Amino acid sequence: MLKCHKGSMFLFLSLVVSLLSIGQSYGVEQNQPKAVKLKVVSSPYLSYAPFFIAYEEGYFTEQGIQVDFLNMVDANQAMPSLISGDLDVMAYMILPGPLNAMARGAKIKFVADKGHLSPSACVYTALLVRRALVESGRLSSPFDLKDLRVAMYEGPSPMGYFMEKILDQGGLTLNDIKNVFVPVSARVEAFERGTIDATLFSEPWVTHLVQGGHAVIRFPIQQLVPNFQLAYLMYGPSLLEKKTGRRKAIYGRLSAGSETI
Repeated sequence: MLKCHKGSMFLFLSLVVSLLSIGQSYGVEQNQPKAVKLKVVSSPYLSYAPFFIAYEEGYFTEQGIQVDFLNMVDANQAMPSLISGDLDVMAYMILPGPLNAMARGAKIKFVADKGHLSPSACVYTALLVRRALVESGRLSSPFDLKDLRVAMYEGPSPMGYFMEKILDQGGLTLNDIKNVFVPVSARVEAFERGTIDATLFSEPWVTHLVQGGHAVIRFPIQQLVPNFQLAYLMYGPSLLEKKTGRRKAIYGRLSAGSETI
């Protein structure tokens, strides 16, 4: 990863363990809790690292939890399964989908901070632009983005909000760029081929593109919206209704002041 200030990865790790270590007997702590099987969604972003650290360090096993990680490039695909109870835990950005589902009565709930953009932490999400554009002098200022082909998420998302904030500082709007929908799984190749000029991306893709020589960081998002709440950990009905998720949490490992990694 790009060199940066040390973040509080272990705070999120302890939070994950505490929230997932909630047990079968309501309000009663057991010495040897019966094993609980949980299906947890993971995506190829650095912010999911604490899940796997907790798994490798045996924290889940210690709490009697068997975690089955389901890898998905786009977590949007998992939301219907979380609502139906086929999945137990997932992380999600701030998007209209889960909020609308809650308003319609879906038994899902935000339960913890998955990551927010601390101004003192390393770059996690950033606007990346093709290195060739920078070296050619095409971008004379950080906000000279008019007519660029920018890959963003389809539909409303925090990334669209970030892009609007960036463009606004240059006196531009979303109508001044060419919004190109490119799936997350295809963006690295699109950058390498030069078929897109810019994108808002998160780690580890930021490091991959920068170290590969294909892109430069044009705008770290935590400078634009410091402490923005980017994502949450979510429970589905299997944890909320069946009380599997109500074991006494181990809060001794938690502390204040979390920041994104």
